Amino acid sequence: MVVLAILMAGLYFWVFNPKNRDQFEQHRDFVNENGKEEDMKREVEHGQTK
Repeated sequence: MVVLAILMAGLYFWVFNPKNRDQFEQHRDFVNENGKEEDMKREVEHGQTK
């Protein structure tokens, strides 16, 4: 339990550290940006769009 608490505290420190902000900002919309084209292609292939 202590090890998990230490790992979680370290993770919070790493994520909320201001010098890592630019790195995380680049990945903020990763799911949304990469999925749009594939979703539209899949919908056209299956006849779900006009």
